[in-house]
Amino acid sequence: MTQVPGRDAILNADPAVGYAIWDLTTVPATSNVISVPGQMAICWSTYSASTGSFFLMDPGASQVVEIGVDESLQGSTVKQYQLAMGSGPLDGAVGSVAGKDYLYVLSAAMTSIDVFALPGKGDAEPVQSFNVTTAFEQVAPVSSRNLQGMAVYVVA
Repeated sequence: MTQVPGRDAILNADPAVGYAIWDLTTVPATSNVISVPGQMAICWSTYSASTGSFFLMDPGASQVVEIGVDESLQGSTVKQYQLAMGSGPLDGAVGSVAGKDYLYVLSAAMTSIDVFALPGKGDAEPVQSFNVTTAFEQVAPVSSRNLQGMAVYVVA
């Protein structure tokens, strides 16, 4: 789940259909369920303040889906970014470096982190795919079965 900035609302990934947007100002809370064409197992979400977009990771379809949410909490697909088939993109996180947002996606099946520059809405650009095996194996064995979780820490 990812909070909708400035609103009492959340966007949550839903592997059955795509995602839902929950309005927490109503009692009980109400939701708007939105399907994503071609999605297979959207399970994770994150938000970019610089683009105003949410990014959903779909390991089944090997893609990242960019979502826009309007003032009435209606969602729409901005763009779908295809990754290497079978890459298994799981968790994602956005980090800001020198005033620019970057999306970091853990592609567990490839034991890599895919990095995208986010210069604007609908314009995610692949920057790097970093295989973590060599770096991580100094600490513990690495396989696609034991990679989970993504966080970005930026030192100012």
